[in-house]
Amino acid sequence: MKISIVGTRGIPNNYGGFEQFAQYLSIELTKYGHDVWVYTPSYRKEKIDKWKGVHLKKIFCPSIFNGFSQILYDYLSLKNALKEKSDVVLVCGYVSSYLALLRYKKYKTKIVVHMDGWEWKRKKWNLFVRSMIRYTEKQVVKNMHFLVVDHPILKKYYLEKYKKDVFEIAYGCHLNDIVFLNENIDKPFFLVIARNEKENNIELVCQSFIESGIEAYLYIFTNKRVACKSDKIRCLENEYDENVLNYYRNKALAYIHAYTVGGTNPSLLESMAYCNTIIALDNDFHRFILEENALYFKTKDELTRLFRMLIFNKNVPLHREANRLKIQTNYQWSLVAEKYLELFNKMKNEQNFV
Repeated sequence: MKISIVGTRGIPNNYGGFEQFAQYLSIELTKYGHDVWVYTPSYRKEKIDKWKGVHLKKIFCPSIFNGFSQILYDYLSLKNALKEKSDVVLVCGYVSSYLALLRYKKYKTKIVVHMDGWEWKRKKWNLFVRSMIRYTEKQVVKNMHFLVVDHPILKKYYLEKYKKDVFEIAYGCHLNDIVFLNENIDKPFFLVIARNEKENNIELVCQSFIESGIEAYLYIFTNKRVACKSDKIRCLENEYDENVLNYYRNKALAYIHAYTVGGTNPSLLESMAYCNTIIALDNDFHRFILEENALYFKTKDELTRLFRMLIFNKNVPLHREANRLKIQTNYQWSLVAEKYLELFNKMKNEQNFV
């Protein structure tokens, strides 16, 4: 089967969640002998056309990845994937690919759209943009036959709002041994791994940490510096090496996950596999995945108390064993790939009757 994945900034991942998803899913799919193509923007510097068994197809895209260039890139990617006779095209996200999806809706038995989370809830959008995103969502649901989400709450949302039964397949995680690095870490630290977007609440975490007054560090792997100033807060550049991130996860007192725009976030799954303790913002998305295997907070003051408790209380709750078992049972990339192949085979069967 020829499988194309479009709508990301390409692989190897150097950006975010969809890129990581495309990277690990595509590698797993090649293990089944499938012909897998990941579309990548032309401005990337890698001069390779194949990586770990996955074909890389470069498509024209201006170097400034703004709204217009993203729409153009997604349009050209989907057009090429269909022209090259892909059996299945997995489109990551719907906002910038909306025009392309409408243009090629007659191929809807070949196209599956990953709807991501609630994009219209992101705080960076103004009211007009949010309304446009919700309109786009409605049109994609109406015109596309196959949709996939990564969390049961999102599946329930589409069923209740649009009477649309979508496929639910979570993100994945690898369970690897810890590679010990020559890092000079001499004090206890807490860990955040997140892009610096308002809905990820990094500034709230920083303020809470400062107010706790504890003798510890806060390490943040992020894409841009955080406004909070403290010599105990260390902002580190985005890191995409699993060995480095897992080393920090394993050493941290706790990983703090304060995301608000739902879904099964890859950073949370990976921290479940390698962190001793998880502190999570209390919402239905996180409760479903973590259940009782986390400490929860709703406010800045509650998070401040958790910081102090983990420093001063010797009976720190440990979540890794239970969370790691959950990853092994439900979220390994090999399991995710199997579920996607079930979906792709269903799509192929429907194509035979059209």
